[in-house]
Amino acid sequence: MGKLRTEPKQKSFLTQDEYKALLNTLKDAQKAASDNHVYFDLESNEKPAQIKKSFNFVARKEGIDVTVRQVRGTRSLAFKFVKSRGNSRMSADESQARILKCLKTSKKPLKKRVFQLQLGIFGLRNS
Repeated sequence: MGKLRTEPKQKSFLTQDEYKALLNTLKDAQKAASDNHVYFDLESNEKPAQIKKSFNFVARKEGIDVTVRQVRGTRSLAFKFVKSRGNSRMSADESQARILKCLKTSKKPLKKRVFQLQLGIFGLRNS
């Protein structure tokens, strides 16, 4: 009878050392991004698409919200970091308090979209 063998669903195309180096570069770039435009200059033997893919892989795994793009006409990648808005979920108590406050302060019936805007609920589909 055979034996059970497991393998990761997605094999990493990076070694641990490469992963750590890319992570450190992303963290350094993130720190510098508050006051500067941040670029990563490629070596002549590096493929821009592969390096971009690697940075995106590490950023996704580490939860770093960044857009990596190749700068046209150069051998550089540009990083654009999105400022975190914190946790987008609110507690049930906070949600209830917002709804009650909105209802108490309105002087007339509210349309659904106006109600959503006053509560700070964006991106909901109108049904």
